[in-house]
Amino acid sequence: MVIQCCVCKKVRVKGYWRDVPVRHGKAPVSHGYCPRCAEAAFAEIRALRANTSLNSVQSLTA
Repeated sequence: MVIQCCVCKKVRVKGYWRDVPVRHGKAPVSHGYCPRCAEAAFAEIRALRANTSLNSVQSLTA
């Protein structure tokens, strides 16, 4: 099975994420996040949550 990052398209090879072209052959492809893209996605989620929480608190005190 080929594991490919759904954001940057890097492929996991023997535990490392590499920029290699994916050959769509017989091997099935699974998508996930490489560590770099996962951290960026989680940072964005945390920022959105913080902003939403801040807006909720401000609306309650207004």
